[in-house]
Amino acid sequence: MSKLCTNCYFIGRGKNGVLNGSFVVGVIFVGIGIYGLTNQDFLFGSYAMWVATNTILIGLGIIRIVKHFVGGKICPKCSNKPMLAINTPQAIRLIKEHEFDFGEKPIEEASPEKTNS
Repeated sequence: MSKLCTNCYFIGRGKNGVLNGSFVVGVIFVGIGIYGLTNQDFLFGSYAMWVATNTILIGLGIIRIVKHFVGGKICPKCSNKPMLAINTPQAIRLIKEHEFDFGEKPIEEASPEKTNS
């Protein structure tokens, strides 16, 4: 989903922080959680704590993986946060206020034609 920076008015996909929304960290969390659930090594001494810990790890991993594909809240141009989703009322107001044109290419200046001499 495209987002709008409130500082430099960049429109595009935001970036994630180092650990927030990191795909690799999410996969590691899910892997450790699944390994823990299938191994049945009761590290915490109780079955309930073992299931809860591994379930939380899997949940956090899935959230990080999803956040990776949704896009971050940090502007890739100026590192301002948070970026606004395009369809929010505040972003729509800023777009109308600054008269952004979507999909239009800038008008190029006419260049003199090259002649073969």
